[in-house]
Amino acid sequence: MKRAAPALLVLFALFACGASPASADLGMTATMSMNAGGMAVNASAETRLKATKMRADIKLMQQDASVLFDAATKEVWMVNHATREISAADPSAIAGNLPIAFGDATVSMKPTGQTKELLGRVCQGYALEMTVPMSLGQEAITMRIFGTLWITDKGPGVEEYRALTRAAAESGFSTSFMAQGPTMKGMVEMQKAMADAGIPLAQELQMTMEGTGQAAAALAQFGNMTMTMTVTALSTDPIADEVFSLPAGYTKK
Repeated sequence: MKRAAPALLVLFALFACGASPASADLGMTATMSMNAGGMAVNASAETRLKATKMRADIKLMQQDASVLFDAATKEVWMVNHATREISAADPSAIAGNLPIAFGDATVSMKPTGQTKELLGRVCQGYALEMTVPMSLGQEAITMRIFGTLWITDKGPGVEEYRALTRAAAESGFSTSFMAQGPTMKGMVEMQKAMADAGIPLAQELQMTMEGTGQAAAALAQFGNMTMTMTVTALSTDPIADEVFSLPAGYTKK
């Protein structure tokens, strides 16, 4: 599990976030969880957005890390505060190491007509579904992610959030915590669908692997994966520029 921790930190950080110069700053505090095969992983995150820049500070499995993204330069950096190291984060790099071929993702996001009030803001409910075809040898498997998003489209910070997430999607970078390796393309497509809706204040998603072969049966033994995110606080207080700078005294790998 210690070896998996850095990758999970990146995943949760990307999940926590999500151009033209923005006119206001936005801060978000969120709690997140992932449960698969009886193993639960919980995390907390503080995400800050200013103009074209985003920073997510993540606490996960006794790990402490930050991910910095700049839509203008398209750079993504991961900062490990325990080891005082900085590395370029490439969520798509893992794709070449997997024995699975991935097809094009299909994304659907439709309003449910339901509303919910979160943090004093009215949120619209959306039903999300994404499918990604995969092949492992001669077997065909479909990864399916589905669930409900609660998105607010009015209030301070909404336009700034839209601008940054739209810029991230256009640059091929997704702010979803599932955006790693071959799922990156699908998550970018999902983010494009979400970009104009507003700020997601809650997400309740499930992921399944569907198929009839031995590989699908083996993956099914882990059970469905559930993924939740809840924003617990929003702030539009000014954020200092230096927050988005790489820390001094750290080693760049």
